[in-house]
Amino acid sequence: MQEQNKNLDFNNQVFFIGIDVHLKSWNVTIISSEMFIKTISMNPSPKELNKYMTQNYPGGKYYSVYEAGFLQCI
Repeated sequence: MQEQNKNLDFNNQVFFIGIDVHLKSWNVTIISSEMFIKTISMNPSPKELNKYMTQNYPGGKYYSVYEAGFLQCI
């Protein structure tokens, strides 16, 4: 079991979460307001995603989008 770091504090930092949905998994991309953080694969569960974010980025503000795609500006 992963131990939560009690010193982490992302108070009011904004995180954008893109969720690519598949039957057996989600591909989740996490971006802060300043940079790309990571892409992970996880079980398809809103509760599990919430648990992951609150354990790893406590105090943050989370915004998510379902089936996020690439937008190209011309």
